[in-house]
Amino acid sequence: MEKEMKTITDLEKGLMEAKRSDRPVVAIKPEIAGKIFTPKKNEIHELLKSEGSLSVSEIAERTGRKISAISRDINTLEFVGLVEKNRTGKEVKVKHRNPKILVE
Repeated sequence: MEKEMKTITDLEKGLMEAKRSDRPVVAIKPEIAGKIFTPKKNEIHELLKSEGSLSVSEIAERTGRKISAISRDINTLEFVGLVEKNRTGKEVKVKHRNPKILVE
């Protein structure tokens, strides 16, 4: 996470700064942030950050987890804009996105 926004002014400054950036903005409530940024989801996010793009099966293989668990975590990360999925036939590729994260 980039930094926690504590006041409306901080949030407004963060949004103005983000608008000047080419990165998308993701605003997350603190009570939800704890559910999104779990160690296992962080592991997936960091893996994609370093590799760029991987298939769901490649992520499962590298993390030693089941494909169904990886898919569930990826759906959560995609919902909040941290990753992007692309399906080609049966294969689902997952790509890291680099949004500006605001915890409001």
